[in-house]
Amino acid sequence: MRRSLLIWLCVCLLTVSAFAADLGYVYDDADLYTDEEETKIIAAAEAVYSESGLLCVIVTDNGIGDMLDMLPTYAGSAVDMALLTIDMSARQFDLYQYNAVKGEGAFRISSSETDTILDGILPDMADGNYADAALLFVQLAEESFTNTEAFDPAVPGDGYEYNEYYTPEYMAPEHDYPYVTEYEPAFSIGTVLFPLLVGLFAGGIAVLCVWGSYKKKVHGATYPLGQYAKLDLIDAKDTFITKNVVVTRIADDPPHHHGGSRGGGGFHGGGGSRGGGARMGGRSF
Repeated sequence: MRRSLLIWLCVCLLTVSAFAADLGYVYDDADLYTDEEETKIIAAAEAVYSESGLLCVIVTDNGIGDMLDMLPTYAGSAVDMALLTIDMSARQFDLYQYNAVKGEGAFRISSSETDTILDGILPDMADGNYADAALLFVQLAEESFTNTEAFDPAVPGDGYEYNEYYTPEYMAPEHDYPYVTEYEPAFSIGTVLFPLLVGLFAGGIAVLCVWGSYKKKVHGATYPLGQYAKLDLIDAKDTFITKNVVVTRIADDPPHHHGGSRGGGGFHGGGGSRGGGARMGGRSF
């Protein structure tokens, strides 16, 4: 009996170990954390996952690729995940959310909560306290995940307000001018006739000068080109100077994945009946 009980306990431990083996919490490819700091972050993330079911993942690197396609891999067997990426090359960190069952329809971290998380860890990120920022991310993500606030993808922010301000129509002031000056242009025949006579006189002199120069010109003998010159076309050749070739390439079909966009820091990705993830927002530091 004791032997059977021992075997059963060993099987349970192996099952639990296999189940947790595919769950990772910290992928520090940028070497931002010491071994002690990474141990604290992992312990905090494990506690959150065991209590609330939210998998908190932190990925650091010098250049982050297309994280949306990698979300299911980082999530492993977890249903809900909040993932923080830290790109040291771009000096930017981003928050992603993932649900393996319904995607966006099951998200529990809203747009305003996303801003709270990102703004909360921004000071530590700017000061280089990357471990403190990671621990605060895990704490704020759990608080946002476990509260009762609903996720609404149509609202850019829960604190968003729009105010219309009345702008009075501008009325030009009316002025009474007591003095009115009337201008009557002076007109006389002399002011028109004198310039006309001067123009006619100058034009006549110019015509006489040109006519006199033509009278003095002596024309020489012409050269009999037709008698002494001959042109025979004996050969013809076509030469292509330029040649244009148009090549049309038919691209392969792109890979199919969910897509979309959304405010806050930007919402990309999607969800559906088979789950999906989204980029909830980001900050530069």
